[in-house]
This record gives sequence, C-alpha cells and structure tokens, in this order.
Amino acid sequence: MFGLGIAEVLVVAAALGLALLASGLVATWVQVNQRWHVPGLGLDLERWLLTTLTSSARGSAAEAAPGRISLTQRRTPPWAVVLAVFTFPLGLVFLLHKVPQTLHLVITADERGGSRIDLLGVTRKRTLDALTEALAVQRGADAEPVSSRL
Repeated sequence: MFGLGIAEVLVVAAALGLALLASGLVATWVQVNQRWHVPGLGLDLERWLLTTLTSSARGSAAEAAPGRISLTQRRTPPWAVVLAVFTFPLGLVFLLHKVPQTLHLVITADERGGSRIDLLGVTRKRTLDALTEALAVQRGADAEPVSSRL
C-alpha cells in the first residue's frame, strides 16, 4: 500500500490518534442545566453575554429572540475519531462528520431586581468554564448549577 508496510501504517495511525486527542478534537462535552442570578439588567447584560460567548467559544453565538441567545458548536463524535484512526488513511473522511450541539441562554427579569440567566443544552466544558468564570468574576453572580458530563 503506497510502498508502506503494515507496521508503518499502524505507527502513523497511532500518531494521528494521539495528535487528535492532544489537539482537543476529542473535547469534553457537558450537558448543562444552570440558573444564574445576575445584578445587571436587560439589553446591556444580553450584549455583554453575546460578546463573551463570541470571544470564548468556538462556534456561532446569535440572538435568537429578545432575551434569548443560542450558541451552536459543531462536535466530532467519538466513533468518527475511532474509525479515522483504525481505517487510516482513507478513514480520515470520517472526521468530516460533525454533529451540531446547542447551548441556550434565556435572560429574564429576577425578583431580586437583577436578571436570571438559564443555561440549557450541551457545550464544551472549556466554554462552560469560561462562561461561568466570566459571570462569577465580572458580574458578581451566584449560581444554582446542575450540570453533568456527556
């Protein structure tokens, strides 16, 4: 096969698998169900959240409706990575398969005089960490999180 022996092909496939794992292609994804109470109100908070998501997440963040933001990210399923490694080099085509994952942010008025932000959906753990850190540090928010690993 292209002048390569089976040993060389296996070494290249193993190196590719390690490179994919190291590059973060096989990221940790989490199912999110969190509620945040934030002192800020209205459109200013919504614009700030949209800017924070756009700068910290690999994906597209957009205002779905007033008070609603959707973050859509594309995920390579684990089975595609496994098939790409074991059927290398032709199996690299499996890495083209992407599954969209969406995180919804719903912003409503809070009885405490601020805003309530509900986070629902699936996102990268790295994105969730960046968002929760930004909310906690910059806005002085407090959370009632319920999240689980996907």
